Amino acid sequence: MGQRVAAIRATGKYVQNDEERRKVLDDLGFLWRLRASGSQKKMDGITFDQVLAALTTYRQEMQPDSGTLRIPANFVVPDIDPWPENTRGLPLGSKIGTIRSKAYLKANPGATEQLAKIGFEFDGKVAANDERYNRVYSALVKYKELNGDLLVPQPFVIPENSSDWPEETWGLRLGARVNAIRSQGTFVKTNPSRREELNELGFVWEKPVSSAEKKRGRKKKVVNEALLGPAPPGILSSEEANGGIPQPPVFDETSLLGKASSMSEAPKWDMLGEELIPTESQVEDVDWKPPPDFADTNILAQKRAIEVGIVKSIG
Repeated sequence: MGQRVAAIRATGKYVQNDEERRKVLDDLGFLWRLRASGSQKKMDGITFDQVLAALTTYRQEMQPDSGTLRIPANFVVPDIDPWPENTRGLPLGSKIGTIRSKAYLKANPGATEQLAKIGFEFDGKVAANDERYNRVYSALVKYKELNGDLLVPQPFVIPENSSDWPEETWGLRLGARVNAIRSQGTFVKTNPSRREELNELGFVWEKPVSSAEKKRGRKKKVVNEALLGPAPPGILSSEEANGGIPQPPVFDETSLLGKASSMSEAPKWDMLGEELIPTESQVEDVDWKPPPDFADTNILAQKRAIEVGIVKSIG
């Protein structure tokens, strides 16, 4: 009797589409809601046995694989077999937070152990993370079904009120979520099983290079080669040798004077026309003399200047 009364209160069983029956119960003084406090009041007379039966059936029918039990927040027990009759119509998804509370578990001795056996998640934060991941995964499955791949553009947002997409995914910024998984390891950093699940789905871990990015890369290469010139065969260019960073050209003193740094011979004559460095043939026949000092050189220079008419006299 108690289970039948609880089913009437929780799911409208027997009176859902029958106003005459509802009126009969009203006339009898039927209490549609039990007066209770705390988490029990939020359960609206739903017993733990009903909750456990609904969760166990959900595990068997909706999630037969092992792992944490995942129930969408909007899940309502359907009015079909094999769901127990006294659970049909139960808004199970919206009750999970209450079931997880310490007050509810304390009020139902043995609930913790029984829920743990079917994979119920008691940590709200972990459960919330699971719910967000499952939403993204469900969206990826549908995206691949519609597009044939998982190359989700970063700006892509799942349209609202679209019959092509599961309702729980409407408005999801799927492109941003994919980028977060790739760049930050969101959802998978500490959960190898999720990474494997995405691998099996065909998730693309490296961001595809767009045609615009390829064009920018080619343009940069052309500009660098125009500025620095291509490297000789077998030799790395300055950009390649420095990790892709262009290096400025190097000048030495002789290049600043308009002379190539590779000149093989330096000037050999002083201002008086005398050879400073003898040739190889002269080294054998002429004794080496030290160059004249500055005073002698200065006197000779003055005389030569007067002889050629550069100056008339030097005071």
